[in-house]
Amino acid sequence: MEPSEGAIVHALFARYLEAEGPLLGLAKFLRQLGGKSPRGNPRWSAASLHGLLSNPASTGKLSVGRTQARPARLRRSATHPLGQPAHSQDPTPPEAWTLVATVPALISQDNFDRVQAKLALNKQRASRNNTTHAYLLRALVSCGVCQSACIARTTKHGHSYYVCRGAAQPLYSQHDQRCTARYSPAQQLDALVWQDLCDLLTHPEYMAYALERAHGGHGLPQELQARKEALRKSQMSVTHQLERLTEA
Repeated sequence: MEPSEGAIVHALFARYLEAEGPLLGLAKFLRQLGGKSPRGNPRWSAASLHGLLSNPASTGKLSVGRTQARPARLRRSATHPLGQPAHSQDPTPPEAWTLVATVPALISQDNFDRVQAKLALNKQRASRNNTTHAYLLRALVSCGVCQSACIARTTKHGHSYYVCRGAAQPLYSQHDQRCTARYSPAQQLDALVWQDLCDLLTHPEYMAYALERAHGGHGLPQELQARKEALRKSQMSVTHQLERLTEA
């Protein structure tokens, strides 16, 4: 065990139990200490902190099989290229874990269980699970400037917007520079997309045309389109050469 790292882990558990804020409060604390993330980043993300606080190795139990891979249900961003998205991990029940070793414990089992209960409670209260306001395009809008996902926000005056995640402070967005994209009025964008969807459903021929374009590669990025066209030309050339050899 590295004594300095063990002291930081112990302090993170203690601060999280004492404070009422989210995980980003711990990120600010680590930022002030100058401690880097496991991957060497100057800022800790909420996901990294959640993984640290939920790792039973802190109690001295080193287990494997705590997660299982599954195909991603959605693309991370609507502006990302089409194709196979990254896989995600789902937690497995504790009874399915395999204990492989014991290590020096940093946290008592009681404090660890209290932290897990608080993590679960904060997850329920997270803004992404807030359904007070209805957004037609919730989790479906991406920024056209920096390609980041957009979050939905309603002001105290009742105005709703889709806001780029990169416009927040670097501690929250994990980007060095804030995105300069303007807010998108949610009502106008929702109405535009809803009208487009209604037109699509009332004109089925649009679907056939869209499928034809997709099969032709029009939904692919320019580089992939150029590569596909080059492969098509090469295939035609090989076929033509085979025909000439057969005739000869």
